[in-house]
Amino acid sequence: MKNPLLIVVAALLIIGFVGYMATFTVRFTETAVIATFGSVDADGGIVNAEGDEEGLRLRWPAPIQSVTVYDRRPRLLQTEPETAQTADNRQVIVGSF
Repeated sequence: MKNPLLIVVAALLIIGFVGYMATFTVRFTETAVIATFGSVDADGGIVNAEGDEEGLRLRWPAPIQSVTVYDRRPRLLQTEPETAQTADNRQVIVGSF
């Protein structure tokens, strides 16, 4: 008879690996798109867009479904305002973000 401790450890490792492959996490600042066989259905596939809850989600393993996670936070880079002269010799203040 084999060592029962070795069997238990191997079973826990296999269960952990399958659990890792079949779950993904969506944070409150993210939106996830689930693609089944490389295409997103028209009726869904977007997680945490407009009111869905964040947290742990289930999916089919890698060859069947893939998940792409996007950050929803606005990214703004504001520059210092600069003055520029127009063709009719007027000064305008230009700012960009």
